[in-house]
Amino acid sequence: MRRKLKPSFGVAVAVVSALLVLPGCGGNDKSQNQNETSDNIESTTEEEVSPTEEAQEETGEEASSSEPAEEAQEAGPFEGDCSATNVGTLLNPDEWLYLPVAGSVIAVVGVEYWDILEIHEDPGVSSPLVGTLDPLDDTVVALGFARQLPQSIWWCISWDGGSGAWASSYYLSRMADPWQNFNPDNWVGLTAQNLEDFLSDVEDQYERDPNAEGGPMRIVISELDYVNNILSVDVIGLMGDSVSGIRFTFFTSTQSDGSFTITDAQYRAMCMRGGGPGSDLCL
Repeated sequence: MRRKLKPSFGVAVAVVSALLVLPGCGGNDKSQNQNETSDNIESTTEEEVSPTEEAQEETGEEASSSEPAEEAQEAGPFEGDCSATNVGTLLNPDEWLYLPVAGSVIAVVGVEYWDILEIHEDPGVSSPLVGTLDPLDDTVVALGFARQLPQSIWWCISWDGGSGAWASSYYLSRMADPWQNFNPDNWVGLTAQNLEDFLSDVEDQYERDPNAEGGPMRIVISELDYVNNILSVDVIGLMGDSVSGIRFTFFTSTQSDGSFTITDAQYRAMCMRGGGPGSDLCL
């Protein structure tokens, strides 16, 4: 029997409008899109694809070429120029409060543990793919450039494997350090038959009616580690002016009957502005 959660601790919220984003996330080159809204909260809509991709989906066949395939060569790190692309509209960092300044360390958020985040040569999922990021990667560096497409905003980044390419801001955020004043007692002692079941406990606390202001919360498992009994859950869609989401990491122990019990929990805020590494709160 799972112990009932204690009343959830509060997260300060203030209504903000939603941020335009269209993701470049996906295993097997999977991509999704979000509806265009006015600021910093996003919702899913139709997939943005190139005419070639669209034709492939309709026929169920891969595009083929009559040209003989060139012998594959090992490619070095990608080196792009953030200022060279003319795709989309360049956002002015002095007018766009949610753009991380050049040199800011950012992290991948809201990507399922089995998935990847795609990095493209230019903004947009139809641009050539030049790299990928894992769901927990928190070593990405923003280069201070952002470009807006009709339904998305893309950031120019550097990562372990290249520099000067683009990824969807829908799946990127500045992550504050673990909150030192966070009280994990709200979670410690919860028991479930498997690690995935703890997702239901998080949803019980943070799930929002899809018809409510701001739409549904995005709640995904970003880490599922049965070797070390660790589970991380990303909760995105808080309507605050600085905190967009939370990453909970649960440390568990295995019981004699094979079930799992949370022994400790960690809270990290996803900062829309300010904060980030070196601070445990968003500004």
